[in-house]
Amino acid sequence: FIPGVVALICTWFIQEKTKTPLPTKPTFRLSFNAIQTIWENASTHYKQVLSGLILIALVNSSDMFLLLRGVELGLNEKEAILAYLLYNLVYAAFAYPLGWLADKLGFKPMLLFGFFLMALVYVGMMFSLSKFQFAVLLVLYGLYAAATEGLSKAWLSKICHPEQKAGALGLYQGLQSISMLVASSVCGWLWYSQGSKIAFLVTVIGVLFGILILLRVPRKN
Repeated sequence: FIPGVVALICTWFIQEKTKTPLPTKPTFRLSFNAIQTIWENASTHYKQVLSGLILIALVNSSDMFLLLRGVELGLNEKEAILAYLLYNLVYAAFAYPLGWLADKLGFKPMLLFGFFLMALVYVGMMFSLSKFQFAVLLVLYGLYAAATEGLSKAWLSKICHPEQKAGALGLYQGLQSISMLVASSVCGWLWYSQGSKIAFLVTVIGVLFGILILLRVPRKN
């Protein structure tokens, strides 16, 4: 709560620049059917990337399922919390280096690398693991998060029309949030009806199909 209040206070000191209105009329106008409007006016590359990312989001359930799997494998509550701390430390440590590398290599190869790691982690979680092996998979999962969080929005912002940028990113963020709710609900249902292995198998299949869609996106636009 306290850091949140401090962050809110800091925003009062932000000085925004006054923007001069564009002399030409923008080609995009927000309406009640905004989603349809954004999609119809979006570039082909944006539609391809958005489709692949949302397909992956539809099977990307809450990280808590991974910790629940750790408990299944024998972790106690303290070890599960430490495991999640390990994941966050790896994510924080590698987010900037992998983002810098993405600037050099391109968003597409870095995202594909990250989603491949994600699929690899979920495949590994389907097997019986020692605590050390579970920790290794969480390290890889932290690398996946560092290689994908933020980069997906950065890629979309580069391939959408400039006058659509805010709406295009908002559409992605909204669909991603809804997809995560669906993914977590379905994963929970599969977990308790079919078991954790089937739930993770569905995730792996969805991620692989999403990777196939992203592979078809041209490297440069």
